[in-house]
Order: sequence, then C-alpha cells, then structure tokens
Amino acid sequence: MKTVKLANPHREEAVIRLISGRCSPDYSYGITDPHENIQKTGRAVLNIWNERVNIAYDYYNPVRTSVLIRSNDLLTYNLFEEENHRYTANLYRWEENTNGNLIGMDVETGEQKFTWQPHGS
Repeated sequence: MKTVKLANPHREEAVIRLISGRCSPDYSYGITDPHENIQKTGRAVLNIWNERVNIAYDYYNPVRTSVLIRSNDLLTYNLFEEENHRYTANLYRWEENTNGNLIGMDVETGEQKFTWQPHGS
C-alpha cells in the first residue's frame, strides 16, 4: 500500500513512483559491480521482482499493489489497485543516468519504466 496526498484527488493528475526495496543483484546473483554490465544488472533486478511475485502467488491470489490518494483534509480519496505481474526482461533496455542509477526504458516506446539505485541510495 502506497499513500499519497493531493489537494483534490478527484481532479488532479499525478505521477506516482512505486518502490520495491532490497533488490540486490550482488546478494541474489553475485553481481559485485552493477555498472560492469548494466543490461545484466537490469535483468537481474527484474528477475528478483518476478521471483517475489512468484512467491506471493504461492500463498495469495490475487496479489495486488494498492495506492491510496487522499486529500490534505483526509475527507476525499481515490483508491487504485493493480494486480502485480511479472516483467519480461527483454522488453526493457537499461541505461545509466547522471546520478549513477540504472533506468529501464521500454524498448518499444522509449519511456522510462524503472529506476534502480545501487546500494539503495
């Protein structure tokens, strides 16, 4: 569950970033230098996510992510739910941004879909 405040949740548009923590390619795949091969690192990050989704589905169905968008006065809100799904790694191209983070770009649209921060920084 992610909670976000907006002055008017029924009329405003917002871009909301969802964070999945503790995606360590070093721990899970032995990738000690994530910048050595950023495509490999990006695939590893998505594989960690996919495995977490697999484990969740072993115990629960459906598995959803919820986002509650509430007003500053807490009187109005919107609630969005989306079923969690696995990502196909070859649909994304990974690049390094100016902060040294890896960003996953949709191969088809060129739109940024993911950001991975080494060491959770």
